[in-house]
Amino acid sequence: MGQQEDNRYTPGHGLGTPPRLVRSLDRLLRGRVAVISAPAGHGKSTLVEAWLSTHPEFSSHWVRDSTDLDEAVAGHEEGHDLLVLVLAHGELIADQALVAHALDLAERDARLRMVFTGRSRPEAPLGTLAARGLLVDLDANQLAWTRDEVRRALLENNPNLPDEALDQIMAGMRGWPAIVTMLAAEELTWSHTSKMTRLADSYIADEVLAGLSSADVDLLQELAALPSLAPLAAAWMTGRGDAAAQLSRLQAHGVPITWDDANTIQLNPMLRGYLIRELARNRPDRHAELSQRAALWLRNRGQQLEAIDLAMTVGLADLAWMLAAEFITVHLNRPELMHALPQLVELLPPGWELDMVRSISRGLATPQTMIAQIATVDPHQMIERNTTGRLGYTALALGMVRRVGYPDEFDIGRALEIAREADSSGVHELDLALLSVVRTEYGLWLLHQGRLSEAREVLMSALGMARVVNVPWAIVITLSALSLIHAEHGAVSDAHRLADEAILILSDTVFTTDGLDEFALMALARTAIDTGDLAAARCWLDQLNQHEDHLAENDAFRTHTNANLLMALGDPAGARRLVDAYRDQPRPTSTVMHDSLIARAAFDASLAMGDVAAAQQEFDRMEAMDLPEGKSGLVVLRARLALTKGDSRTAYGLLEPVAEQGGSALDNARHTLHALMIFGVAADDMHRGDEALQAFQRAGVLADRLGVNTPNARHTRMAVASRKEVPLTEAERHVLANLDSSQTLGETAEELFISLNTLKTHLRRIYKKLGVANRDEAIDRARVMGLRS
Repeated sequence: MGQQEDNRYTPGHGLGTPPRLVRSLDRLLRGRVAVISAPAGHGKSTLVEAWLSTHPEFSSHWVRDSTDLDEAVAGHEEGHDLLVLVLAHGELIADQALVAHALDLAERDARLRMVFTGRSRPEAPLGTLAARGLLVDLDANQLAWTRDEVRRALLENNPNLPDEALDQIMAGMRGWPAIVTMLAAEELTWSHTSKMTRLADSYIADEVLAGLSSADVDLLQELAALPSLAPLAAAWMTGRGDAAAQLSRLQAHGVPITWDDANTIQLNPMLRGYLIRELARNRPDRHAELSQRAALWLRNRGQQLEAIDLAMTVGLADLAWMLAAEFITVHLNRPELMHALPQLVELLPPGWELDMVRSISRGLATPQTMIAQIATVDPHQMIERNTTGRLGYTALALGMVRRVGYPDEFDIGRALEIAREADSSGVHELDLALLSVVRTEYGLWLLHQGRLSEAREVLMSALGMARVVNVPWAIVITLSALSLIHAEHGAVSDAHRLADEAILILSDTVFTTDGLDEFALMALARTAIDTGDLAAARCWLDQLNQHEDHLAENDAFRTHTNANLLMALGDPAGARRLVDAYRDQPRPTSTVMHDSLIARAAFDASLAMGDVAAAQQEFDRMEAMDLPEGKSGLVVLRARLALTKGDSRTAYGLLEPVAEQGGSALDNARHTLHALMIFGVAADDMHRGDEALQAFQRAGVLADRLGVNTPNARHTRMAVASRKEVPLTEAERHVLANLDSSQTLGETAEELFISLNTLKTHLRRIYKKLGVANRDEAIDRARVMGLRS
């Protein structure tokens, strides 16, 4: 039939071509021009030969240049249609003049059928013919053998081949005809996987890669680390922006590469397996480097489980654990983790970490059981193995111990040591999520110990890390804790900003755990109490108290905040009952901060109830606790106690350094504000009007800065409540509240609808009761007492 000598590998001899493909080509050639383009070993020539054997009416010619083409057309046999098969050297159709000439002949001569066969589609414009229905294509996907076709071929020599083996072969070669024919010629069993692999490897090495440069083979090996590729992934793996274009070039040279769509590139699985095996055997370090790069790509694309699977498949167990630890950390308290845990259990290697994951996946991971489980593991195995192990142990230990209130019987000294020393220098990016959690847990531990300034510094660094690596639950709980610290320090604006952000993130993210925003709700309630917005405070606390699963470690904070609201609402007895109920419940563990909060609530309630002895008892308790950063608060409480007892001189002496230094004597702005107000009351009691006025002015400036300068502010109520009541009548209070020194007495009397003599009588009595000499002093004293703004 005039075919020129061809040294190419032509699979399929003796097996034949699936009839489906012959029928397909028959239909295609009704359109005059067919393009058969596919990588090496896809049976292009075999298909044409099989078609010709069923169509004797055609005379056929293989041509490589325009001269061959003209001779074939001129010399065709009379009475036969003419089939011309255009094949350029090396199966690459590069002669555009030949292609254009062939198309022109096909369009003018209705007897002519033209077949372009090669590893790539001709670059000549074929659109006009395609639009007129004269041109059709067959590609690698259509030439690939189906499962049934492979099964029939393999069962010729292997009638007992099980379906599992067939499925494995199909998955590996994707119906690659050359591989099918080689395997079909062998006797195979399920145990002959290595034999199949050797046969495929031999073909790939000899027929697919032999003609490629070493740079091209290196490129393919770099890309083989990923199971599927997108142009961006190809650039990531190779460091080359033109990697996808290079794949297109290699595809044109016969490498079995498939573009499933514009963004999905697939290496044939058998080719990919060969490239990976060769790289692992000859360059193991490079193989590990590329595998890690591929795993990081999958992780960066949100395919963490696929990344873990890849790492385990290539034997990088430490990398798999780093990926798993990051995945667990990021998705903790979220449904995604619970859905993924069964698969994680199947993927991960044995060890103490797997035991922990398995417990979580089976719903057995209460804090108590996890602590018991941690205690049974050799600390050296957990801590000394690698950075991931150290950080994982620390995060797990501190987190679980926090959930049960930091019991003394569990030694977390090593975990605290690691947490104190942990920073981001030298830490792998996969460990940053764990590090952010370690810093978060350490900050929370400091907060629960009452070391608020240290806690704030650590939590700020943890928040920065958690934002970078996007650990939503850590961001929420860190923002919440910081908001509470700012509220404790009296920084209302900062507390609001942090709490609002925490609640916003929580509303946009699905979590499986209640309570991550508890500190934020407490912060909002406490600042509302401080500014006198008791309706808002009640709203925030109602939301807090409706949580189904309270965080047990926050019970003392929650009780203290609820007690504050009851006292602000004028129910100190209710606040005291709440505190007593807390103390009556059995509590195996409690930190000094927890005890201090409860004692403080009991102190405030007792003082408001007039039970000075009980308040003194609670003060003595707090003093004995030696709470870190608590000394400035104790000074203020001691002064309040003295003022309530009528000992203004002692209160004045305790707080005089605060007044003299403008608040720099205390480490807490909230305490400073209270101290200035109480000092002002004490100074006024001692008839030191200038000092009282200066203290109140400083308090006003500080209150403005903190955002609590309102007439109903808590510091004003506390200052007034901390002095003996002045027995003014309602009429005298009314006169005092409306007194204006810029008016004449007659004008004031007229505004108050009373006579001038009555006004003068009221003023004499007011001056005597307040210990003042004139209207200006009376007005200043009224401000101190909260009778006017």
